[in-house]
Amino acid sequence: MRRMWFIFALLALSSTLSAQSVRKIKEDPSFIWGEGRGNDYESTQSAALDALVAKLASTDLLDVPERSKLAVWKTYRGDVLSVSEVVMESGTALRYIPWKNVDRIFARRRGLVSELHSRGAKALSGGREGEAAACSVWALALLDVLPGNPDLKAELEIMAGSSAIEPKAEVPGLSYVGREVESIRSALGKKASIVRKEAVSRPVTSVNSNLSADPEPVARPNLAALPVIDRGLLFKGADFRGLYEIGRLSTVSASMAASGEPLVKQATTYLLMLQAGALPSVEAGLYIGVKRNALGGYLSARRGFGTSRHDYSASSDGRTDYGFLWASGKTGSSRYSVSGGVLIGFGEKLIIYAGAGYGKIDCLWEDTSGQWARIEDLSHRGALVELGLIYSIGPFSIQAGASSISFSTTSPVLGLGVNF
Repeated sequence: MRRMWFIFALLALSSTLSAQSVRKIKEDPSFIWGEGRGNDYESTQSAALDALVAKLASTDLLDVPERSKLAVWKTYRGDVLSVSEVVMESGTALRYIPWKNVDRIFARRRGLVSELHSRGAKALSGGREGEAAACSVWALALLDVLPGNPDLKAELEIMAGSSAIEPKAEVPGLSYVGREVESIRSALGKKASIVRKEAVSRPVTSVNSNLSADPEPVARPNLAALPVIDRGLLFKGADFRGLYEIGRLSTVSASMAASGEPLVKQATTYLLMLQAGALPSVEAGLYIGVKRNALGGYLSARRGFGTSRHDYSASSDGRTDYGFLWASGKTGSSRYSVSGGVLIGFGEKLIIYAGAGYGKIDCLWEDTSGQWARIEDLSHRGALVELGLIYSIGPFSIQAGASSISFSTTSPVLGLGVNF
């Protein structure tokens, strides 16, 4: 009966935490989210990611023509996957991004633009005009689907117009950028054009009409300035299917690699904590965990402070193999546990962990001759299961959970440490 109650408590705690997280995210205007389910893992994962991409496409975050928004946002599919998180409730998943983190979606392409600008400048100074033209044209194409940087765009247009040679189709080490640029051009309904030489001494207002922005004047939003309460006004009222994906990059990354798209780096969090267990005696130890995006794993080891030595075994009624135990009144204990398991992230701050391992708790009584007896019916050894929460406040993390040995004991576990 005790075992059944312990399992029920584990399931109830997990279900309650998930339901509370889903409800909290839905009611909090500081998140952009979508939810849904699918027929199987892979199709649901793909549909889930498409749902969040579609919801982002209904905003005015990018200055692109309305007809091209969804197609352009689909080119950010891997970046959206990397930045977003997912929680589960009754077979339905909710994928979400805090509004304060939405700008991270553009970080990878901004880095590519910076790299292309630097490489193009070096290529031009080294006489490799075809490479310089390719780098500048590719960077301009990326800027067309990024929150704007007019000064950098003007520099790139001058660089692109300063070469009399056509852009190279491939640049060593950057061929994947060319494929990404072609997907962007396709999304915008544009074709690759040839860059011809322009006078470097005069500003270039439009080197490549095919790469210029849509003629309709649309103000670029400042992500940092968007008030949380008004972000809901960005939506167009579309009906969004939700999403489901707990494997993070496993399936999507494989499909991206097959299509030639660059893989997006996953966000990794490390946990290091000191922890203590109690009841019937105190034990202390170390907890180490690693989480990549929403999933991760951990290892834990704890040991008690008492002696582990005992000379013989007895029962709590005083019976031994040779007669009876004459106790002196002194008691002691010996305990240790080792375990490992999974980490599941719920947003940026909350992690639930569940694991299994091995544990031992020995109850020791001293006899009148100074020897110690292990009290068999009050001692426990065997499989250990545990469940708990880790809550992060800035760089610090707090742990609260419970463990059980052979479903015969229940010990609270507390921890304090750092995450980085």
